[in-house]
Amino acid sequence: VTDAELRQMRRLLDALQRPARDEKAIRQHEADNYEFHATLLRAAGNRRLMDMVESLKANIQMTRAHQVEGYRGDRFAQEQA
Repeated sequence: VTDAELRQMRRLLDALQRPARDEKAIRQHEADNYEFHATLLRAAGNRRLMDMVESLKANIQMTRAHQVEGYRGDRFAQEQA
C-alpha cells in the first residue's frame, strides 16, 4: 500500500463518517464507499477480484434503477387514484 493510497483511504473514511441526509449526500456516500473499497482492492493488487466487484457494481446499479422506476410508477398510480 502506497502513501498516496493510504491518504486516499483516510480521506474517504473521513467523508464516510458524515451523515447522508439528502439524496445528493446519499449518492456521494455511495460513491465514496465504492472508491474506498476500489482503492483497497487496487492496493491489494488482485485484478480478478477487482473485475468481479466491477461486474457486481454494474448489476447493483441496474437493480437500483429498476427499483426507483418501480417505486415511482407505484407511487404515481397511488397518487392518481
